[in-house]
Amino acid sequence: MKISALLSRLTGAVIAFFFATGVFASSVVLDYELENCSQPPEHEELSYLANEFQTSKELSAYLYEKHGCTLAVDEDYLAEIQEKYKYQQIITNTGNTRYEALESCAYHPQREEFACSMSVRQRFGFAGYPAIGAGSNEWVLVCVDYGNGLKPMDTASVHVHDEQYGEPPMWYYAAMIQADETLQAQVQKGQTLKARAILSWAARPTDCSYQPVWGNQADFRIKLDP
Repeated sequence: MKISALLSRLTGAVIAFFFATGVFASSVVLDYELENCSQPPEHEELSYLANEFQTSKELSAYLYEKHGCTLAVDEDYLAEIQEKYKYQQIITNTGNTRYEALESCAYHPQREEFACSMSVRQRFGFAGYPAIGAGSNEWVLVCVDYGNGLKPMDTASVHVHDEQYGEPPMWYYAAMIQADETLQAQVQKGQTLKARAILSWAARPTDCSYQPVWGNQADFRIKLDP
């Protein structure tokens, strides 16, 4: 499937509402567009690129050379928007969300576990049917800020396939990410921490500023209730 643009400049914020962890929560959705993107890679191409590039910088250099696309975003403006809407969950489409996207993320403080809901929006492009094709992974990296900036916590994935029965999308999956030792060691006294989840199809996110080709990110707050 040909896609006219891969990423973009920030064009504005739109308030959206979705169902998250039993209650309706408001979220700011930020869309990016990229100028001068000659021909972005197909969804399937990234399954091969994921094995070739270990960092987002290497992938960004490849995309710029072959497709004229970069993974750069206006971090200063993004920080301004995040400050303005700091009490709401912010979904930032830093990558292409035609095939998949994070919808919401939340933390269960007693189970010490994150749950991130994602939607799959196409029938094909996920590397084959069950029991026939290999399928592919939707990776989610969670980062937590303990007061000195976001730090990577852990990564989990959901294994997905193409749809073979003629049913239309969307489908909704949940990635479950366990808290690491640092988060588990926090004294749970009701304090609030900033968190970020990054969804990336096929290519595993490497750090808290990773910008996926296919996917997006969620910035939200967690509360450590005992």
